[in-house]
Amino acid sequence: MSFFAKVMSVFVASPGDTSDERDAVEAAIRSWNSDYCLSKGIILLPLRWELDATPRLGSGSAQDGINRELVDRADIIVAMFKNRLGKPTSNGLSGTAEEIEKGIERGLHTHVFFSAGSFPRNVDPAQVGALQGFRARLESAGIIGEYMSPEDLASKARSALARDVEQELQRGVGDYGNPDDPGPGGPGWPAIIVPYITYNILGNFSLDLRNSGRTLAEDVEIAVDPIGDGSLPDFLEPLTVKRIYPGDSVGFVFPRSTEMASSIKVRCFWKTLDQHFKSTKILQLSLE
Repeated sequence: MSFFAKVMSVFVASPGDTSDERDAVEAAIRSWNSDYCLSKGIILLPLRWELDATPRLGSGSAQDGINRELVDRADIIVAMFKNRLGKPTSNGLSGTAEEIEKGIERGLHTHVFFSAGSFPRNVDPAQVGALQGFRARLESAGIIGEYMSPEDLASKARSALARDVEQELQRGVGDYGNPDDPGPGGPGWPAIIVPYITYNILGNFSLDLRNSGRTLAEDVEIAVDPIGDGSLPDFLEPLTVKRIYPGDSVGFVFPRSTEMASSIKVRCFWKTLDQHFKSTKILQLSLE
């Protein structure tokens, strides 16, 4: 039986000493799919660098490739640490640390778990110190999880993913109904760009755009105007994107500021099926 479902990519991030934990999380993802993908209309797709990254030379570092192919595609990140933080990269304390921070910056559902077991006697003290320092850094910015065994981690990761799915369904963005329906969501229905605000534990906001239609949106541009007193958000990059695929989203980060307007008017412009479309939406910026 065929059915229509949204795919949410789950990137499994961890250093090299957690192979059992990575397998357990992937098994938990596949178990959730078996139980709920039909009723929820969502499929969770596990992504692992050792299985899904494309071998390629001359396009930056290995971590750059993983970020570009997997982290930037992800909707959710599940990360775990056991006895090591991992090797440093040019942009992070380790590859896994860099992946976590990129997920937070993008406003992804990002879940980090640390082993509650004791460190073995032969573990590298430098790695233990780096791991504990990174854990303290994350604890100051949000909630981290602990696990006693790969099976315990799988159970906790599955619970976190279930909550992510419910939040996604509650957004009300995107219609995955009957494909024969001629209304929104039916075959050939044009791309629909929906803006919304998210924020992350690093203290930044993000103006996100989701394509909730069923066709590719191209040459997407947005214009933002402050409403009432206050300044325009200071976006960190140009407010344009070449294309947004159906069901995908992109984000434009801007720092939290008390001088910012409390509301903004967002005008979106895009092209699909050789036609031009536009929409306008008022969004609230909460500084509490």
